[in-house]
Amino acid sequence: MAKYGYPPDQQALATNMVLEQAKRYGNEWSQKRATYDAGGGASLLD
Repeated sequence: MAKYGYPPDQQALATNMVLEQAKRYGNEWSQKRATYDAGGGASLLD
């Protein structure tokens, strides 16, 4: 995080935020993948 200029006291908050975003996107992407695999035609790039 220091590489991108995050202040040391905010690094933990920024790390947690990134992890939460990854969880949310992961759920969304896996649902789109399940729809695509089932023949629903959704794309992971939608």
